[in-house]
This record gives sequence, structure tokens and C-alpha cells, in this order.
Amino acid sequence: MKKQTLLIVAFIALLLSCSENKKSVQSEKQKPDTYQVKIDSLLEAYNKNNEFMGSIILSQNGKTVYENTVGFSDVKTKKKVNANTKYRIGSVTKSFTATLIFKAIEENKLKLNGTIENYFPNVKNANKITIAHLLQHRSGIHSFTKDKWFFDNRTKHISSEDMLSKISKYESDFEPNSKGEYSNSNYFLLALILEKTYNTSYENLLQEKICKPLQLNNTYSGKEIIRMIKKGHLLNPKNSTFESFKSLAI
Repeated sequence: MKKQTLLIVAFIALLLSCSENKKSVQSEKQKPDTYQVKIDSLLEAYNKNNEFMGSIILSQNGKTVYENTVGFSDVKTKKKVNANTKYRIGSVTKSFTATLIFKAIEENKLKLNGTIENYFPNVKNANKITIAHLLQHRSGIHSFTKDKWFFDNRTKHISSEDMLSKISKYESDFEPNSKGEYSNSNYFLLALILEKTYNTSYENLLQEKICKPLQLNNTYSGKEIIRMIKKGHLLNPKNSTFESFKSLAI
């Protein structure tokens, strides 16, 4: 009788264990739905408050697990974004510029600790500023985007020569490598160094050394800004951005 009781108890325990395992598996399967609902809810809240427009895609092990689009590709006409909408990536472009610099270093065309005085002799402290300092925002070169002049002229076409002349007139914000401070002037100069080093345009380098090898068919140098970006980052008409500001579209 005791043996039978023990067997019954063991059988019930096994059933309960199987049931819990089944619930656990079901719970695991439901997790993607849970985070998808949460992301949808978050994006909906951002959309209602006009705080985000864009396309989101998440992948895991090469498989798309979430995809959504929010907002408009043309605010004026209320044209909605879709999976094929292209975006300017702004300062994410710096990742491409840094990659091109390191490719030049691999090809022994540049040295990480080489100074920039041969490229820009008129830039303050050029004999102390290295390629590494530009990459790490430790050069002390004043950022042209902090200049009122930039804000006043942001919708006009300005040549690389004029931009370089403007940057060369800035006093240093601090001694090179004494601290770090974000400056768009650093990556403007890096783009010019690349063009001087390879004797070709930044756009060509981008295509030949990054986009074509990686088959980034929808990544290219932006040419025209046709509408205002929220909160006044880089705005409006044709050819408004500097030719070497190097904003990419993806």
C-alpha cells in the first residue's frame, strides 16, 4: 500500500513537473510578442508627442525579429515612412570616416600619431595635434557648429576651402590631448586628410573602400537637404550642407 501511495505521489509530481516545463516553454515562446508589444507601445508614445520619426529593425542570428516604421518621409504632404525610406545619418557618418582613416593606416598612408601640420599648417597647434587626437576629440580645435556664423549660414553652400579657412582662424579651446571635447571640426579635417591622401573625393573613397565591398547599396553621400529636421540641427534648402560635412544617407 505504501509503495502504491509513493508511486501515485511520484506520478503526480512528474505531471506537475511536465506541466510547469510546458508553461515555461510557452512563456519563452511568448517573450518575443511581449517585447514587440512594448516596443510598439513606446514608439506610439513617441509618435504622439512628435519625439521620433524613423524605421526600426531588430535581428537575431540573421533573422528579423522586429520591424516597424514611424512618422513621415515628407511632413508637409503627410507622406508616411516605409521600409524603403532613406535617412541622413548625421554624426553616425563619423564611424565611416574613422574606418577610412584606419584603412589608410593599414595601407601605411597615414600614421595614427602623425601630426597634422603638413596638411593644415595654419590650424592652431597643428604641430601638436595628431590623427589620434582628431579621432578622439582631443585636439582642442573649436567646433564650427558652435559658431554663430555656422547657424547663420547653415542653409548656404560653403566650399571646403572656406570651411578650412574659418577653422584655421579659431583659437584653441584647450591644449591638445589635455582633455576631450566633441568638435565637428575634427572630423571635417579628417575627411580632408583622406581626400589629400588618396587624391580623390570622400564620396569616392566611401564607395570604393566601404560600400561596394560590403554591398551597402543604399548607403551614399547625401547631396540635398529638402526639409527641416526637428530642433534645428541641419536644415533646409538645396546644397545647404557644407560639401565636406559628409552627411551620409542610409
